[in-house]
Amino acid sequence: MGPRHLLTNVWVVDAASPWYDQRVDVRYDGAAVLEVGPAGTLSPEGPTTDGNGEGLTTGFVDLGAECPEPGNPHRGTLAEFALEAYLGGFADVLVEPQTSPALDTPEAVAYLKAAAAAYPVRLHPLGALTAHLGGELLAEVARLQAAGALALGDGRLPTLKTGLLERALHYTTPLDLPVFQPLALQRTWPAGVAHESPTTVALGLPTSPAGQEADALARAVAALNYAGGRLHVGPVTTADALAALKAAQQAGFALTAHTSPLYLMLTDAELASFDARYHLCPPLRSQADAVALAQAFADGTFVGIATHHTPVCTEEKVADFSAARPGGPVLHAAFAALNTVVVGSGLLTLPELVQRLTAPARQLLGLPTPVFEVGYTGPLFRLSTTEAYVPYRPKPVYAHADPFGELALVGRVTPLRPFTQP
Repeated sequence: MGPRHLLTNVWVVDAASPWYDQRVDVRYDGAAVLEVGPAGTLSPEGPTTDGNGEGLTTGFVDLGAECPEPGNPHRGTLAEFALEAYLGGFADVLVEPQTSPALDTPEAVAYLKAAAAAYPVRLHPLGALTAHLGGELLAEVARLQAAGALALGDGRLPTLKTGLLERALHYTTPLDLPVFQPLALQRTWPAGVAHESPTTVALGLPTSPAGQEADALARAVAALNYAGGRLHVGPVTTADALAALKAAQQAGFALTAHTSPLYLMLTDAELASFDARYHLCPPLRSQADAVALAQAFADGTFVGIATHHTPVCTEEKVADFSAARPGGPVLHAAFAALNTVVVGSGLLTLPELVQRLTAPARQLLGLPTPVFEVGYTGPLFRLSTTEAYVPYRPKPVYAHADPFGELALVGRVTPLRPFTQP
């Protein structure tokens, strides 16, 4: 439907495609892929674009992003959230439950799915594990799954009561639902706003011990050992927690994990500026932690990434470092950050990076694998690994909140079709 476009000389980087690792020409319209052939074999017909050998993918998976709607229009809209994900190359996004109202009822889950259905990005609810995200009573887990929740968790709030986490694992085992658990020991903003290190102590910032993350992982593994089930933790941000994760996986626990591009690219050295864009939760870690995380991402320890995207308004971010809301927009810059760290350094090739961002996460969530071939109707994205990244600035707050905004990143995502909305 609509005009027919020809994209020449693109490199298929999705391993599920029969055209994987080949240079091809692609003819498509607004609805589907119409023809695919080896590069140089399709004759021009309508608008033609030279792909310059760039990557072609059906899109990435984000294992955790906060959506401003419903309930927080001062931070943005559902359409703005979906657009930023689409421009960042994401085809599937797991939406965290800390909306207002929370995604703790079948009605709330169904509402989000229905509201997002018209967008080209597939938004999947992470159903709340506890009622009202309160950490006290389990939500109606089976009904949430029936309404469309692909996993359960309280977003960035940990389940601190060991018995409650064990009960959740028991209840979700027959449902084959993963339980998401962040690696934190508190359900409120910590008093420490920075990682405890010589750098942050010298700056005089309130700090929290990095060892808390490994402690939280140990508690989660103990619950898994007792109850069984499927437990997913993250973001993992420290080398100590990473070592504990690998030990648990090697011991045979059904434990999966993710990290975030934020902690592969940024370190506590950024805090010397006292710029609130670097106030994150978990806080930024050391250079040694970042190196260890990048290597673990490359070797497949993680099943994917969560962007940890956090919508904010100007009043929440134009503030003193400690008072600012933790987090910022990440969806648009995530590919460029990962490309800079792992492809630019030689840790991964582009097809390997795309694999890390797709197949394991889809398996975790039970999502179907899109296959690029004639007749494919989903999103398509071109990936450049050599072009300089241009920061996304849809509104003024991004100049103050974008954690990657001051860095020279390399990598660009270009959707083949325009973003559509109701």
